[in-house]
Amino acid sequence: MKLHWSVLEDPQRTMTLQDVRQADAAKRFSPAAEEDLSLGYTRSAYWLKVELQNKGPSATRLLEIANSGLAYLDLWSPNADENYQVQRTGNLLPLATRPYAHRYFVFPLQVASGSVQPIYLRLESIGPLQAPSRLWTPEAFHAYERTDYATQAGYFGMVFAIAAFNLLLFIALRDRSFLLYVNFVLCTAFTIASQNGLLRALLDIESPLWWAISTNVGYCLSLAALLMFMRTMLATRRLAPRTNRVIGVLTLVQLSLPAAFVWDLSRSIQLAALNYLCTAVFILAVGLYAVYKRQRSGMFFVAAFSMLCLGGVVTVLRAMGWLPTHFFTINAIQLGSCLEMLLLAFALADRYNVGLREKAQAQQMAIDAEQRLVSTLKASEKLLEDRVTQRTVALSESNTELSRLNSDLNLAYAAAAAAHTKTTHALETLRATQSQLVQSEKMAALGQLVAGVAHEINTPIGAIQASGKNIADALTHTLNNVPHLLQTLDTATQALVLRLVTAAAAHPPVVQSTREEREHTRSLAKRLEQANIAEARYKADILAQLHCDADLADYLPLLTHAQSEHILDCVHSVASILSSSSNINVAVGHVSKIVFALKSFSRIDNGAEKRPAQLQDGLETVLTLYQSQLKPGVELVRLFAPMEPLLCCPDELNQVWINLVHNALQAMRYEGTLTIEVGMADGAARVAVSDTGCGIASEHLDKIFDPFFTTKPAGEGSGLGLDIVQKIVTKHGGRVQVQSEVGRGSTFAVYLPYLSA
Repeated sequence: MKLHWSVLEDPQRTMTLQDVRQADAAKRFSPAAEEDLSLGYTRSAYWLKVELQNKGPSATRLLEIANSGLAYLDLWSPNADENYQVQRTGNLLPLATRPYAHRYFVFPLQVASGSVQPIYLRLESIGPLQAPSRLWTPEAFHAYERTDYATQAGYFGMVFAIAAFNLLLFIALRDRSFLLYVNFVLCTAFTIASQNGLLRALLDIESPLWWAISTNVGYCLSLAALLMFMRTMLATRRLAPRTNRVIGVLTLVQLSLPAAFVWDLSRSIQLAALNYLCTAVFILAVGLYAVYKRQRSGMFFVAAFSMLCLGGVVTVLRAMGWLPTHFFTINAIQLGSCLEMLLLAFALADRYNVGLREKAQAQQMAIDAEQRLVSTLKASEKLLEDRVTQRTVALSESNTELSRLNSDLNLAYAAAAAAHTKTTHALETLRATQSQLVQSEKMAALGQLVAGVAHEINTPIGAIQASGKNIADALTHTLNNVPHLLQTLDTATQALVLRLVTAAAAHPPVVQSTREEREHTRSLAKRLEQANIAEARYKADILAQLHCDADLADYLPLLTHAQSEHILDCVHSVASILSSSSNINVAVGHVSKIVFALKSFSRIDNGAEKRPAQLQDGLETVLTLYQSQLKPGVELVRLFAPMEPLLCCPDELNQVWINLVHNALQAMRYEGTLTIEVGMADGAARVAVSDTGCGIASEHLDKIFDPFFTTKPAGEGSGLGLDIVQKIVTKHGGRVQVQSEVGRGSTFAVYLPYLSA
């Protein structure tokens, strides 16, 4: 029969039997709201009190508390001397402490005849505190016990049968889904056995921590196993790739949650319950999405998991005290899991059958396709035989015709060979003529440049002669005066004289107008007068020639020396020798550059073999030859971009540049701006020569490359320059582009295929 308990909460869990029997504590006992006590998640201890009345003879009764998860239970009952004796047991205590061997807690009670006995029961729980209680006669309890164990045996027998059957299917079919399903079934069986106390009754493991967390560990393993099974069952990797990654994360969460139970079970138990609920909602949502996508397996999965969810919801609501405790609420999770396992087994079987049907359909389609292919091949074979016959007849006729044509071709080949010999000889003659024409044009251009080049060479030669005379005069003066001067000076003054000579030699000569020289000398003389230097004008004139006035303060001791005029005169002679030597080197370098340009340009290259060369070098050679004609009124603009060497014939290209530059200078009448650009354009090397001359009329643009056509006055051109330019550029695989506007100038752009060396 059910008992009507009175309840007293002990938040500090410190009250004893004597404390709860005091009058003030007795007043705080309140009747339970329901017969099957359910107090939800709490860390308090609770005292239960009930009075047993026996109007008949003395009897033995069995008190059952149907919750195997209670951590501690202390039952105080009066004995014959009306003193209370205690029976202590609980899930965290050894099995030997249980007065009666059962999966729940069963306490034997002796109720005296005609007595009213107050019974006290103290409870503690780590999880939800529930105390469904029944008072049984021994006969009724044993009958109930047999039925209960038979029910449990039937449930677990069915579970292990399903697991064994699907394991055999996995071994036979090698389908990973069956193995994952077996894993889920076994994890669920473990969880149910731990929750209803069967695991505790069968295994006498002395580990309070294990029995405190075993049920929640089972829930985590079951959810992890179900998530892994769902990934394969619903093919979430293909169905929903992002959701598939979330499933993997949730699986890791379930597998790592037992560590939190070990760390602090009392704090993590409610968080775990929330995790179970959220994970269940997520699994159901994924299943519904699969149903939405018309996945057949998803329908079975949603139906199966809904059964388990329903059982779990009923169990949670019972744990929270929102549903009464009876056979269905106590075993709700078992009933739900049983239905789920059966439906999932049907789902796997249906999936296998669907796979077989699809395989059979694919095989039938393959057979049909093979038959169609055979028919097509037979038809094609017949058509091919007909065509082969037709082609054989046609080839026979063609063979006869080819034999006749072969005889004609042999005669034509002999005639072509003779013609080829004549053509080859003519081509070699033409090439020799073209080469001679190019060289003649080069020599003609060189003849036009001779006068200017001679002038360019005479100028540095005159500078060399003048500098040589200056060196001779200054050297005579220096050899006669410097040794005697140095002997009369002290060491410090000698060092200062040498420093002045070095500074004068280090300063390059500055080109100034006569007016600028006078103003510079006048300013320097004023500074010397301010420093009270005698003969300031004379000394300022020498210092200005030495270009050492910037460090004037350092040389004041020399300027105030008794022999200052003699010192400055000797220093000026030595500086003149050094300056004249520098002028000679510059002039020789200028002459060498002109001679090198003449040598490079006049060289005859009959090999016509291409070699790597820089286009800028050839252009600089041409500009050096035309230097005398560029000086008077031509502004030269070089726009040379860095380029790698080009595979070409440099000597032939130099003839191109000299013709284009010469034409540009003549078009400008040697006054204006000459712009030469070198760069890349559309993968080719581009050289452009632009002038600001008279330009070319539009009606002449199509003829300027014709041999002997010229727009110049008689005697200024042969009309072969641009023809030679085009032939050389074409030989290099390039092209020439012309842009011209009358009165504004012309631009000749040469494009050469760029090949790096």
